[in-house]
Amino acid sequence: MEGSMEWLEGAGLLVMGVVVWGMTVGAQWLSPELREVRRLPVQHEGEVTSMASFARNTLEEVTGRSSFGGQDPVVTLLGMLADPEQWRAQPLIWVPSRSVRKTLGLSADTTHTALNDATLSERLALLLPPIIEKRRRGGVLTRFEREVLAVYGRLLTLKEVLQGGAPRGASAV
Repeated sequence: MEGSMEWLEGAGLLVMGVVVWGMTVGAQWLSPELREVRRLPVQHEGEVTSMASFARNTLEEVTGRSSFGGQDPVVTLLGMLADPEQWRAQPLIWVPSRSVRKTLGLSADTTHTALNDATLSERLALLLPPIIEKRRRGGVLTRFEREVLAVYGRLLTLKEVLQGGAPRGASAV
């Protein structure tokens, strides 16, 4: 696994350099290169998929949308791998429920929050233990509790991506 992470980090930096260079040269150069990157096979949760599918599905899981800021999902994912600190401050984590937003201290019209939002972490830390215990005992979770767990899942997914924990290059498996 360690070798596959090194492969991903090296490939990510190489591809990011190519993408950035391509953006400075022009879109006509970038397009074929990005097309190749999009087809790269990666392993995620035991399955091999394309980088494009992984990036799109990951963004949809975290943000509720298949892209962020109108940017190609692969470019967004590579940006996350290249500069994780910048992405910690972006409002990426989707919080669709008004009641969960209110409980987390978000305004009613704020549908997304950032990973580095201290209030989010503090409030989730208070909400999660009884929900997890209820689920462990086999209790039926309320809609609110399921939505809190979903927000927490989005937070963990984003954290994993920003730490370089996913995906792995399929050739390294």
